[in-house]
Amino acid sequence: KEVDLSDNYLTATVPSAISNLSSIEKLNLSNNKLEGTIPSQLFALEKLVSLDMGENNFDGTLSSDILNLADLKLLKITGATHGRKVGITGTIPSELGLLTKLTQLELFDNPFLTGGIPMELGQL
Repeated sequence: KEVDLSDNYLTATVPSAISNLSSIEKLNLSNNKLEGTIPSQLFALEKLVSLDMGENNFDGTLSSDILNLADLKLLKITGATHGRKVGITGTIPSELGLLTKLTQLELFDNPFLTGGIPMELGQL
């Protein structure tokens, strides 16, 4: 089951009602103008294997609740300028290394990520 809303001009934030898509396996919200923090409701979609939120205007940190997505194979949260510098902030959560099925991780163009690469990513 897949929802692909990529390459539109969607604006505002991701609605909390996204958690109603409980059986979804692939969610593509890439290349829009979505903004705000990444809603914790996304991490309730436990059947997700692919989450692409690249090329948006998200900010804030990436929650350790990402661990709820144990079947995740692809995670893409790349920044986009759309005329301004935006992107997720803070450090790369070491918990990503516990997502043992993760085969593709893309966090580029997030100018506000700080710190190093967690050693736990070496477990992937």
